[in-house]
Amino acid sequence: VEFGKKKAAKTQVERATIDSTLWQQINKLYHVPWYKTYNDAQQHYTSLDPELYGLIRDFNIITQYADFDLLKKQAPDEAKRLGID
Repeated sequence: VEFGKKKAAKTQVERATIDSTLWQQINKLYHVPWYKTYNDAQQHYTSLDPELYGLIRDFNIITQYADFDLLKKQAPDEAKRLGID
């Protein structure tokens, strides 16, 4: 959330640069060995333990906390809880 506040204070061009850099780095994660393990665990618990599945799945959306527009769109209750309007 603190990074999101810093990002929100930037110009539109600066925010676009931050987003581009972030997504380039995140895309690199899809090619590291532990990411397959992460996906396998997520799929394994889909029906076995839905609560744990949800927790594992949510690791994939952590970047929302630095992108307030995305957080408000995809998790409006969480944005409201954090006071992000």
